[in-house]
This record gives sequence, structure tokens and C-alpha cells, in this order.
Amino acid sequence: MKLKKRLVVFLVMTIMVFNTFGVQATNNKHNENNGKFKDVKDDHWAREYIELMTKYGIINGYDDKSFKPESAVFRGEFAKMMVLTMQLDLINPGTGTFEDVKKGDWLYKHVETAKPYLTGFELNGKYYFKPSLQAQREDMAVAIVKGLGIEADKTDMSVLSTLKDENSISPMLRKYVAAAINEGIMVGDDNKYFNPKQTLTRAEAATLLARLIIEKKVVFDETKIVIDDTSVSTKKPVLTAKTEGSKIVLDWSNVEASGFNYYKVVLSKGDSTPSYPDNGYAKAISSVTTSGCELKDGDTYNGGDLGGAIKAGQTYYASITAVYGDQKYTSNVITIKIPGTSEAAARTTTLSSAVQGDKIVLDWSNVPATGFSYYKVVLSKSDSTPSYPSNGYAKVITSATTSGCELKAGETYNGGDLGGSIKAGQTYYASITAVYGDQKYTSNVVTITIPGTTDATIKARTTILSSSIQGDKVALDWSNVAATGFTYYKVVLSKSDSTPSYPDNGYAKVITSVTGSESKIGAGDTYSGGDLSGSVKAGETYYASITAVYGDQKYTSNVITIKIPGTSEAVVKARTTALTSSIQGDKVVLDWSNVEAAEFSNYKVVLSKSDSTPSYPENGYAKSITSVTTSGCEIKAGDTYYSGDISGSVKAGETYYASITAVYGDQKYTSNVVTIKIPGINEETARTAVLTSSTVDGKIKLAWTKTDATKFTHYKVVLSKYNTSPSYPDDGYVAVISDNENINYVLVAGTDYQGGDVETITSGQTYYATITSVYEDGKYTSNVITITIP
Repeated sequence: MKLKKRLVVFLVMTIMVFNTFGVQATNNKHNENNGKFKDVKDDHWAREYIELMTKYGIINGYDDKSFKPESAVFRGEFAKMMVLTMQLDLINPGTGTFEDVKKGDWLYKHVETAKPYLTGFELNGKYYFKPSLQAQREDMAVAIVKGLGIEADKTDMSVLSTLKDENSISPMLRKYVAAAINEGIMVGDDNKYFNPKQTLTRAEAATLLARLIIEKKVVFDETKIVIDDTSVSTKKPVLTAKTEGSKIVLDWSNVEASGFNYYKVVLSKGDSTPSYPDNGYAKAISSVTTSGCELKDGDTYNGGDLGGAIKAGQTYYASITAVYGDQKYTSNVITIKIPGTSEAAARTTTLSSAVQGDKIVLDWSNVPATGFSYYKVVLSKSDSTPSYPSNGYAKVITSATTSGCELKAGETYNGGDLGGSIKAGQTYYASITAVYGDQKYTSNVVTITIPGTTDATIKARTTILSSSIQGDKVALDWSNVAATGFTYYKVVLSKSDSTPSYPDNGYAKVITSVTGSESKIGAGDTYSGGDLSGSVKAGETYYASITAVYGDQKYTSNVITIKIPGTSEAVVKARTTALTSSIQGDKVVLDWSNVEAAEFSNYKVVLSKSDSTPSYPENGYAKSITSVTTSGCEIKAGDTYYSGDISGSVKAGETYYASITAVYGDQKYTSNVVTIKIPGINEETARTAVLTSSTVDGKIKLAWTKTDATKFTHYKVVLSKYNTSPSYPDDGYVAVISDNENINYVLVAGTDYQGGDVETITSGQTYYATITSVYEDGKYTSNVITITIP
């Protein structure tokens, strides 16, 4: 029975606290609603309980005839409930318990006073109260059990096993929930859920308390408890606030009625201690029992610094001044922010950024078009809150509906600390300033890093190129670059691009050693890609550079101009004649196209018996012609020939390879090659017999062609057993025939042989045989045949 009485007292006190926190609540004897509220319809699930509570004057509604059944109770409010319910004397310790409730806060004394009955939160050894969180069922279990002095340590914990959500109860609160259930103070739902984390709304509170009455957990008529309706003895209200939808709901404690005139609801943008009349007022409330009001965007404001109206998105200092004649008592000050978006907020864009390739993409929310002038895209290296005009700008955008732009290295920057342009690898603070006439609204600030490489890295990775001529090649020399991340050098040339680089212009060579600092380029070297058509050309002028490659990053040196030693194709073409030939009588006529005159020295007419690509000076020459306009000459037997393989003169009947070499100083350009045959009989051919053999009457008969009679002396018939190309006098002879007309000889076994490796012609012996025609000025040996003596 004692516990039941304590419970009655505690619950009734709790009900009074609910009454204290009802906005604009009145006591029951003045309640004109009689339990009827505009926001509690006949079919509302808690209607009968709400009407019951208001009937008893336990929970009252608002003066606008609403009950606000879905409004929640917050932990900060609950702390004050406990102080008032337990009738505790407020304490004001020098050092607070909780990190988020500081000395001087309006809740400080209530939280510190009520903390023996409350729950808290521990994180990394520090305690937090979290006054703005909604109160939960398990918090109420702790407060009720502690408030009633129930020894939770001795309760039967097995009752929790009947709950399906036993594991959802916070570990340190389990014994209090068990005690509350064991004592019949709190119960689970029909599905055996306690719902420890569920918040209590005003409707749920009314239902819980009404159920306790209906189920006779609390019987008001059992013991008459007269709540001492002691009049309020303070003239200074205590103010709290919360946000509900688009409104701020102010709640304050009532003040004593004697001498009371009205409450003034006071706001200020700039004064942190607002009071009436210095700071004007939003509302004047003449009922001393009214303890709350609502503020929203557009409400009129009288006087002060609000400009005539309350604005959405604006933060204000708020207080309540209770006026007693010429005496005024101002509450504590709280800070409130009106729900909605202010003009300044509407005109202030929200900025974000992303990297896309070599660009930074800025995106922002649009602002209202009315009155809009332009956006300024603002950067700064050093100012963490950049804005226009103080920090200059990168871009001006005049369309209010534009919501993004791109930034990249090298773009111009106007003003500020960027030195005139955006730099690769540099980190900047970035913002968007929306300009409306002379008003400017700057976005949040983001930090961006421009893709690319810093100047210092570029310098370390960019080589310096120079060149020199070494023989028939150009030697390229360059300074070494940083080794870290290095992949290779590419040697780059171009005929037409004055800023060649890899990969755009191809490459001549790849060098993988970072310490490699030289490469030689010569005519004929292969070239990959670019505009060189596959190879480096002699005499051609190129733009040259070195690209140092670091993964997917490339750094190209200075560009120099080089000329490949040798003659260009154009010059070669202009200096190289085209040769043709024809026969005219006993002469060969050579004709050629003229070459360019500049620097011309002479033509050389070149022949060779054996070299199929004759040129001057390697193969000598037949004629030297100094007139560049001369385009032909004649060649005949007996013409002098200088050097080469022609033995001093051109021979009739001889076939030669012929060309024309055009000489330009020390440069020589040789024409195409033609094959020519000199008209007339070739002396060597005319003096050389053609030998054949046959068998006649069991003997070998040699026969040969008659040779030229001029200067003829005799024929020598030559044999050899071993020499495959026998001739006279080296291999001796078997017969001497002085008659030029006698061109037959029969070999007879047993005939003596003079010299060589044959003593006597022997039957069955095989010999190599020739005829040597002897002339006063030379000897000419025929072809070789093989014979076997019968």
C-alpha cells in the first residue's frame, strides 16, 4: 500500500509537469475546451484518454484549442520535469558534469540537480546529456524507479526474458526496466515488446496515465491527494524553445499574477541580451497563465533591429519580458533560428567540386533570378574565406540558371593572389559569389587542387636540349631529369610543327636510362609516326625536342632547329640528271637532262666493265664537261678512259655500264645507269678463237674459228693433263700453225709434246685443250674443251 501511495504522488506530480510544459496551458477550472480539441477528432485513437486527462485537469491543451497530441517530450524538458516533480532545490556547481551542458545554459541547474534520476552518455571517458534528444521509455523507467526509491539491484531480472526486444534495452538500464515491470509501473505491449527506445508523445502520455487509472494502478478516489496549488512566487520567467514544422514554439514558466500586466516576446539580431522596451517586441500577451507562443516567417515585429518582420532562416536572440507596471523582469536568453530560407540564404549558393581529367568541375545550386546580376567564380591561395571583390575572380557568369563551370591550369585570373593565372598542381580555396546589384552573397568554401604538376616538379622533369654536328650526324645533348617515376625519353622531330612533343609528333628514338643524355640522328634513321614519312632525310631541317615520360605524364624540353648532314631529296633531285643512250654509226650517243646551275662544277662521263653502279671518282671517267647546259656527248672505240677498269681506252664491241656524275664542289650526284655496247669489232674477240673437237677415223680432230689476220704470227695447240685453263706459253704446245687460214689439227697418240705437264700424247689419256692465237702485240687463248685420246 505504501508503494502504491508513493506511486500516486509521483504520477500526479509527473502529470503536473506535463501540465507545466503544455504550451499556453491553463488549469482545469478555466479550461473552456472541456476535453474537446480541434486536433483530436472523434476517431482519434487516444481521444477518450485525452478527454479523461483534461477532465481531471492533468494535461491541458493550448489556447488555440489544440492539444498537439503528437508533440514529443525532450530530455532537457524531462530534466526540468524531474526537478519540479521531486521538488528538488536547484544546485549550481562550479564545474558541470556534462560536456554539452555548460555553466550558464538555461538548463544547467536543472540537469545538474536532476542527474541522480537521469540517464547520460559516455564517450571516450567524457559525459554527455544530449538535452535536444527525445526522451525514451527506458529513460522514464530509470527516473520512476529512482524517484520512488525502489531498489533496482534486488529486482527479479528474469521478467525481461518475457520480452521479445529484451536485447534492445541499454545494458546499464536493464535493472530499472525490470524493476518498473515487476512493480507494475510500466508494461510491454500486447506483442510482448517493451519498446525501450520509443519516444513518448503527449497522446501516448495521456493514454499511459489514463490506463493506469482505468486499470486501477492509480486510483484517485482511494486516497484524496490535494495538490497544493501554490501560486507562483517569481516574476522572472524561464524560457525554452523548440522547432515544430515551419514554426518556433516558445515555452516559458508562469510568473506571479499579482500586479501582472503582460508578457512581451522579444527578439534581436544583434543584441545578445534583448529585453522590452529597448529591443521592441513580437507579441504582447496579457494572460499571466499563458506560457507559450509560436513564431514564424513573416510575423510582424515592432521596433528593434528586425526591420519590421521576422525572417525565415534568420537567427535571433530571444527572451520574455514580464511587465508589472513600470517594472520589467526579463527571462533568460536563448538563440532561435526561424525555419525556412531567408533572402540571404536563398541568394547564397551551395558549392561542390569534382575532378574530371585535367579540369576541376565546380557545381553550385541556382539562386533566384529576380535582381540577379552575375556569379563570380573566386579562388585564393591563402585566404580560406575568399569572396568577390576582395579576392578577384576567375570567371563571370551572367545567367542565374547556370550551375557549373570548369577550371584548368593556365586560365586567366583577375586580381587576388594567383599571380594572373591558375597553376597546375596548386591548391586553392574556392567559392561562388552571387551578385545582386550592390549586394553580394558568397557560397560555402571548397578546397580544390588543379590537376597537373607543380612548377617545381615540371622544372625537375623538363630537360634542356642542345645540338652539334658530328660528321654525317646531328648529336643531341640534354640535361638529366629527376629519376623518381621516370619511364623513358622520346627523341622527337617534326618538319612542320614548331612545338613537337611525344606522342603527338611520333619519335625517332626511345631511351630508357634516366642518365642517358645524348642521341645521334642521321639520314636514314627510322622515324615512328609524325610527319617524317618513316625516316630521317639528309639535308632536311627539323624542329627537335626531348619528351621525358613519367607514367602518363609527359614533359617536353625546349625546341631547337637541326639540319641533317647530307643533301635533301629536293636538292638531290635537282642535281641528279636522267641519262639515255643511242647508236649513231660507230658511236654511242649519251643524252642527259640538265641539272641546277648553282654551285655546279662539271659533269663526269663514267663507264665500267664490271661495276653495275659506276660513279665518279670511284670508277674514273671518259669525259669531263664544265658547261651545265651541255646535255650529251659521244663515245667511240679508242676514246681515252681515265682510271677505272677499262685499261686506258674504250674498246669496240665492248659492253659497259654508263652514268653521268654531276659534281658540285665536294658533293657528287650520279644519274641512273644505262648499258651500252661500243660499235665495231672488239680486238680481243676478233683475236680469240672458238675451239671445238670431233672424232674422225679413230682420231681427235680439233677445229677453231679463224682469228683476225692483222699482226697474226701463229696458232699454238695447247694441252694439259691437270691445268683446267691451259694457255701458251705456260702449258707448252703440241703444234705451231703459222697459216692463219689453217684452222684444223688432228691429235695422234705418240706425238711428242713441248713443255707443260705432257711429254707424249697418250692413248686413253684425257686432256684440257685450247688454241692460243699469238700476235705481235699479244696472245689470246680460246675457250677450253676436254678431250680423251682414243
